[in-house]
Amino acid sequence: MDENGNLEQFESGIAERLKPVRPNSFFRSALKARLERSRIFARRKAAGAMSVFWLIAALAAAVMGEVIYASARACQKPKRPAGQD
Repeated sequence: MDENGNLEQFESGIAERLKPVRPNSFFRSALKARLERSRIFARRKAAGAMSVFWLIAALAAAVMGEVIYASARACQKPKRPAGQD
């Protein structure tokens, strides 16, 4: 129990000392611009776009399949019972 209390006290002490240390807006905007120009960011963006494309294509195929199935069922003649002519 004493070890947990010491660890929590140590953690809060470090958090208190690091609290005033924050990157300024110029640094953040420069970092964001660098990341956006990086190849890995471009690849990740392209992979996200491709996954969205494939999901839309799968949804469109499922909807078209349902439409074709429904229209095929609607075009079939209803069968009459055997005793009615």
